[in-house]
Amino acid sequence: MPKNFTISVVLATIQQDYLNTQPKDKEIFWYNFFFEKFQKTLKILVIFQNAFLLAKITFGLMTNFQKNSIKKISEKIIQELEKLN
Repeated sequence: MPKNFTISVVLATIQQDYLNTQPKDKEIFWYNFFFEKFQKTLKILVIFQNAFLLAKITFGLMTNFQKNSIKKISEKIIQELEKLN
């Protein structure tokens, strides 16, 4: 399976989860995603086989999640992962 297809599926899943989140819970969504749904994050790490880079991206997004929309976050992840190709 091409990497870009996998990235698209992962991002679409994350985006759908986010859109289904109640407005009052949007602020804590990223904390829940990165801690309670850590298995999904680990699967992404395995897919791209660059744990350090993705961990760095994840940490950056986690610390700045209030400043970023899901679209900006998705674009940032895609940009960083495309650098790996």
